[in-house]
Amino acid sequence: MRAGDSRYISGMSKRSCTLRTIGRVGIISNALLLLMWIGGCQDLEPLIGNPIPPIKNPFSESDPIEKRIAALRTVHGGDWYTWSDYFSPPDYFRFGSPPPVPVEQSATAARLKPLIALGPAALPHLIVHLSDAHKTGFTVEHHGDMGGMLWEGQYDSRPGELPEELGDQEDKITRQRHTVTVGDLCFYAIGQIVNRDFDPVKPVPTLCIAINSPTSIPALAARVAKDWSGLTPEAHRDSLLRDFRAGREGSAMLRLGFYYPTVAEPIALDELRRPIYSRSFVENFASTSLYSTTDPRLWDQRYAAFVAQNGQPFRDGLVAQLLSDSEEYQPGKWRERNAPKILARLFPDMTRAALRDGVQARAAGDQADLVQGLSSLRSEEVDAEVYRIFHGLSSGEPNRYDEETLASACMERLMHKGHDDEFVAYCIAHVRPTYGKDDGFLMKLRDFKAK
Repeated sequence: MRAGDSRYISGMSKRSCTLRTIGRVGIISNALLLLMWIGGCQDLEPLIGNPIPPIKNPFSESDPIEKRIAALRTVHGGDWYTWSDYFSPPDYFRFGSPPPVPVEQSATAARLKPLIALGPAALPHLIVHLSDAHKTGFTVEHHGDMGGMLWEGQYDSRPGELPEELGDQEDKITRQRHTVTVGDLCFYAIGQIVNRDFDPVKPVPTLCIAINSPTSIPALAARVAKDWSGLTPEAHRDSLLRDFRAGREGSAMLRLGFYYPTVAEPIALDELRRPIYSRSFVENFASTSLYSTTDPRLWDQRYAAFVAQNGQPFRDGLVAQLLSDSEEYQPGKWRERNAPKILARLFPDMTRAALRDGVQARAAGDQADLVQGLSSLRSEEVDAEVYRIFHGLSSGEPNRYDEETLASACMERLMHKGHDDEFVAYCIAHVRPTYGKDDGFLMKLRDFKAK
């Protein structure tokens, strides 16, 4: 699954996946393969915990939302999961301007899109159907002698924290097959609406598949209902705004731009107008010039020279870098060993709470994530600011300014809006032959020809 945030928290397992013997011994050729098989439906496997009771559905079957949920039973895996997508379902919000259109015009996307587009109005129905064990036409199965299927029940509760595990923590469940249910798809749709990583099936290193199915793990359904029942549009908007401030800028802005464009636009414009620095450039300076010495006088001298040469935006970037490294510091880690002391000396009053007011600049990579996150927001003012940012990327030093990522995001936003000739010339000027066909600007040129 992509990131973006700039995209969602990965939700990787907190423990290593154990070696398991599966199938007949001696099939060595399959020992390192993790295959997805599309098969017929089987009876629902035994549930983790207590059996799920029949659905208590207060809504009429004739309700339009109920009809859309019932149609999820006809979904087939062949048009949802693909190996190239690394088992991830198409992210509804990742493609194009409203109405968002996934790259693959799959039957799954066609059925999920209208539900997700309803936002909070669909949540009561989707939450009711979390325990809907009706099976779809998609079955995932693990094959091979390494890895396995983990029934951990990962729950993405909030930004900045590892997913909670509400399912099988002791590897007691040994079955290696799961048929995706209507409840699983509703779990995914809820996550898309509320900006949470609710993937019912996802890869986990090494060679494992994590199953996060609310119909097989009742605790998942109960937790979603507890956290998200009764969500009003106002509460939904405020939740997305909190996510935006808490580090999920790209994914939160995608949803704000789609559901609440009048709220998203002024925030986006304020963020786009902030100065830019290169995180990689700042990180390299901290590692080679500050962390490499314990002499406070050298810290002072090198910091002053760095700011004098690069300006205030890079000073802001250094503040953010030192604060981040101080928070992650562990005794014995050589790289960050001096970060807390350097932060206290150079910026004695700086805390995470004060960072927002004390630092105005944004990392170029964060700005690129924000521009990508604005794909659901149509705004000529936003387009003008993105074009201004693009014009500021004329240093010819892609490594220093993280130019490639940000320039690509700007060109993607403004493609076919009157600037294509300029963009093509820019890409040609920045192609690096030594990178071959994988050069980012060369790939962007191919994008211009294809779209």
